[in-house]
Amino acid sequence: AIEICLSVVADVHHGENFEDHENADVDGAEHSNVPLNVNTGAIGANATFSSIHTKANTETLRRFATQRVVMGSWLLVKEACATLSSAVAYDSADCLASYDDVMNSGQLLITTMTALKHQGAAYAAQKALQKIVHYCICNSDQYELKEMPSVWSNRLLLEISSTEKVRDSTLRRSTGYALGFLSLMRPELTVKPSLPTLCPLLLSRLLKLSLPSSSHIKEFVALFGTSPCLQAKLAESGPDLTCSNIARVHAFNILRLIILDAPLASQVGPVIGDCLVSAIMGYSDDTWAVRNSATMVFSAAMLRVVDSDKNANQKDKACGNAITALEFFRQYSFLRNFFLTILQPMVPSDTNKKNDPRHSPLILVLLLLARIQPIRKSGSETTMYTDSFIPHIIQSLSHNDH
Repeated sequence: AIEICLSVVADVHHGENFEDHENADVDGAEHSNVPLNVNTGAIGANATFSSIHTKANTETLRRFATQRVVMGSWLLVKEACATLSSAVAYDSADCLASYDDVMNSGQLLITTMTALKHQGAAYAAQKALQKIVHYCICNSDQYELKEMPSVWSNRLLLEISSTEKVRDSTLRRSTGYALGFLSLMRPELTVKPSLPTLCPLLLSRLLKLSLPSSSHIKEFVALFGTSPCLQAKLAESGPDLTCSNIARVHAFNILRLIILDAPLASQVGPVIGDCLVSAIMGYSDDTWAVRNSATMVFSAAMLRVVDSDKNANQKDKACGNAITALEFFRQYSFLRNFFLTILQPMVPSDTNKKNDPRHSPLILVLLLLARIQPIRKSGSETTMYTDSFIPHIIQSLSHNDH
């Protein structure tokens, strides 16, 4: 049933661009209102919804009929995903799913999440895959089942990083890929919260994918200092993991959804500092898509660790929900020197062209410092962490942009 739905409403060929199928439209359909970068699917679903009524009555009836097929496919795929997971994870000695059944089910659900342009269907597939992953981890005494989540995670990592496979996401902000990672990470914390292995590995891989090439990191480190995640990247041997800007965008988008996911808070907390560093590097990138996604990660990290009030302003500071500078810099000690190194070159007299104010990370550091608790409410011990920032903040008042 899922495969039938995919043949109707998924991309024409999963993993390929619409430009490769310019002649794949339904004969007689009028697709002039459809953007060229939209894959209309096997039966022109997107084109059908963009324009139902036409001058020809026969064509109008055909489009209404197609609409009903498309709607039926969306409804069917949601129910089929739930049924598939229940059948695979059915716990009975008399009826155990075979290795091939479990593996093929997981692969099919990943394809559903990444190939369908429908949030409801993607979330239904995510819930189903999460149930199957939970089943595999609970039966980890069987080696074949134990290794399946790793196989599926490697597929997702390959699809967002391989130069042969990486492509624009079907859903906005890489939602399909992000839901796949959530499906793999959540069950591990439910079954064995004290000994997670897959979650730290995936977070580490995604962080490295969000970083630029080693040469760009060296230039950034020379200007602004280093951090644990940057040191780990520079210490790697072999070619860079980052294949392209689109791979970085996928990694940032996935990290954003992971950071905002409450069940993964215990795993995300320790790496928030590295996420902030990666986001600051992304904000300094020349590519708008990378800067945009990096800014979203920075915003998510702020909400998770610094201040949970999304609409906080200076008048709201009395509420006391934000983290104190003492707590923040104790938890992420390397960020203090990292932030100071960013602030130092940003004095008005600095004419270094590499510190282009348009892409300067200064604004992000100032924004974070503005959102933490005021020093007067944090105790005198806080000043040992904050006093060194004051001269640079005062200097930034005369900055042309900040």
